[in-house]
Amino acid sequence: MRYKTISIIMLILCLTLVGCNGDAEVVESVNLIEEELTIGLEESNPVDMNQESDEQSEEVQEEVDSEDVVEEEEEVLPEGMAVNPLTGLPVREEAIEHRPVAVTINNLYSALPQSGISQADIIYETLAEGGITRLISVFQDIESVEKLGPVRSARRYFLDFALDQDAIYVHYGEDPAIMNVHAQLGVANLNGLSYLDTIMCWRDNSRVAPHNVYTNGEKIMAAWETVGYRKEKKEDHDMAFDFNEGDEVFQGTGQALKVSIPYSYYITGEFVYNEEEEVYKRYHFNEEHIDANTGEILTTKNIILQYTNIYQRPGDTEGRLDMDSIGNGKGVYISDGMKKEITWEKTGQYDPTQYYDENGNRLKINKGNTWICVLPLGTEVSFE
Repeated sequence: MRYKTISIIMLILCLTLVGCNGDAEVVESVNLIEEELTIGLEESNPVDMNQESDEQSEEVQEEVDSEDVVEEEEEVLPEGMAVNPLTGLPVREEAIEHRPVAVTINNLYSALPQSGISQADIIYETLAEGGITRLISVFQDIESVEKLGPVRSARRYFLDFALDQDAIYVHYGEDPAIMNVHAQLGVANLNGLSYLDTIMCWRDNSRVAPHNVYTNGEKIMAAWETVGYRKEKKEDHDMAFDFNEGDEVFQGTGQALKVSIPYSYYITGEFVYNEEEEVYKRYHFNEEHIDANTGEILTTKNIILQYTNIYQRPGDTEGRLDMDSIGNGKGVYISDGMKKEITWEKTGQYDPTQYYDENGNRLKINKGNTWICVLPLGTEVSFE
């Protein structure tokens, strides 16, 4: 608008000059006016190609950033949820505010079906005396378990599994030879065969003793509160597992669609891979391994075979066993229908067992629950 006004004024001046001067002077004056107007317009509306390019780049970058924000928001856990350090999966936020809980579960045929073990994040299965196995089931969210059992007695090497996870160890009775070991090692244990019996346990009258002792998350927490053990996890406690990110399929060195583990003459554990669900289903005693709470077969995402020296304890009249749980050895990691050779190492009583790949790096496993089979040296596991 300002330049239009100037143009009119300049035109009037030119007309005035016509009356006073010749045509040549008028043409020169008009040319000057056009030149000044052009310069004025350029100053008023400069066209900067670099600026336009920068603005377009900023717009594109803003769109990309916006997409990144959306992706990040999709990865954020729901409100009230946190990452379970035992599985890498979401769990109630309150559940990670305390230590895990490890519970000894009876695994005799007459004790089946067990209750609550499908909710375990980690299950250790290993031999006890007489060719039987017991399950040391580890839970981060123990409060959500409504019925758990049958609960059975402790053995010396079970304590190492609990220490691996800095867990409170729950059992009903114990090997007499380890009665003082709890105190010596500083293991936080809750023994139901004590004054804690009615606080922590009950008997299911539909089951025959000794396969009738049960507990649950609420009662375990009450017993824990009664004894007053530390609730917070040790800040310097190194967790046993690192987890893969994303949904990449584990690339092993051999097929493992079916895994058969002959623990003894009495029991063979089997895991069969379900490609649709991407988990292994568990069988033993030639039948499905069922959780009575759900009526469904047990499943696991990961399986670890850990080989070590398991031996009968000298002088034990009941044939009880012990094992070299501190040391190192070989193993196998199994997931997604595949397997690969690994190694394991436990450097001290309070140091968690670590697992390593073929290159000596810490083993990364898939997110999900894990079944750890601790086996005698020379156990011939078959893979199909």
